[in-house]
Amino acid sequence: MTVGADMKLDFKPFPLANPLRGRIERLAGGRLQAIRSQPCGAAGRCYWNADAAAEASGAAVVHGWLVSIWPHHLVEILHHAVIAQPDGTLLDVTPYYRETERVTFIVDDSIVPPRDYPAYIPSKFMILGNSALGRAFRDGAWRQNEISRALAERARAAGIPLVLGERLALPRSPEVRALWAALARTQQDLALTVEAMRQGGAGRRPEPRVAPRQGTRAAAG
Repeated sequence: MTVGADMKLDFKPFPLANPLRGRIERLAGGRLQAIRSQPCGAAGRCYWNADAAAEASGAAVVHGWLVSIWPHHLVEILHHAVIAQPDGTLLDVTPYYRETERVTFIVDDSIVPPRDYPAYIPSKFMILGNSALGRAFRDGAWRQNEISRALAERARAAGIPLVLGERLALPRSPEVRALWAALARTQQDLALTVEAMRQGGAGRRPEPRVAPRQGTRAAAG
């Protein structure tokens, strides 16, 4: 998912009948389809969930894009992994933003991320109605992704193994502390944006919250 799993997001599967369908398909480079959702793993771990489900059931992992809409604000195109069952039917095994029977997916196996660390592939977005809050969400999501990727790259360079669900145990250094602090500030600003979006706001960006620059703890990815 784009932001922290503990943050309530009002995304819903992009409707196939939406008049923006053609533009979304051109942006993502594929055909939209509705596929069944049957979660059996943790949120935010689609690649590992798909790997485990495929190994357990004899299915194949399929990569692509999960397409969601937050009405009046934006469309999110999030890199994702699902499985193809032996009969070819696609199934999403990762929890969605809300309970749903189906999600909207575009197959695209041109990007196959490694599994040793999160790849942090940037999401694509379409802003709806020139929503200032939609732009703030997009910009915050991109910043969070960039900082998280930088932390993961430093962990990989230091030979620190990834443990899913745990904070990266990076050596303390001024650079790493600055990255953690920047991530905390970005997530706080995103939380303000999400709160404004959920309250039905459409206009101004929320004022950024001032956070301490040192000693802030935050989750990576």
